[in-house]
Amino acid sequence: MLLFFLICISAVIYLFTGFNSGDRLISYTFILNLNNTSQTMHDFVLSIVFSLKNIVPFSMGNNFFLNSLTRNLTQVIELIQKIISLILLASFSESFIRYLKK
Repeated sequence: MLLFFLICISAVIYLFTGFNSGDRLISYTFILNLNNTSQTMHDFVLSIVFSLKNIVPFSMGNNFFLNSLTRNLTQVIELIQKIISLILLASFSESFIRYLKK
């Protein structure tokens, strides 16, 4: 539950700090515009996928940061999310091993 909360909060933060999805930069500002609701929902789903990819705290390729090579604030948020998810996954693994030993 805590990991799901981390994913959702990070996804909302990534929408406003910005990240690249293919050739397109997704970066929102705090302006209410109801004309692009479907595009906003699509970008939010991309942001959730981006946040899910950050659960793995280790590099999965050449780049440690996924799609935010030019966005410094997004890189900081990514690093914080990777550290928190590493702590959560390690504590889950430890509690699961303790449960199996009983």
